Amino acid sequence: FTPDGNKFNDIFKPVVMDVTEYEFIIYNRWGEVIFKTNNPKEGWNGRVRGQVSPDGVYLWRIEYVNHRGIGEIHNGSFSLMR
Repeated sequence: FTPDGNKFNDIFKPVVMDVTEYEFIIYNRWGEVIFKTNNPKEGWNGRVRGQVSPDGVYLWRIEYVNHRGIGEIHNGSFSLMR
């Protein structure tokens, strides 16, 4: 993930289809929530409160209910590089 304004890989977001309930959260290395959305089309631009976030490893978590009514939770990590 390289949010450097070149229009390539500037937004971090999961790709989901046919979900009814949705929550996407990003945490910093101290476990603080720095981004949260319920909109599956919205992703994180690498900023927190308008400030550029530093390079590093961040954690993500996604919870959703699929079109069959089955809830799923996934999580992982990614690197932000400028």
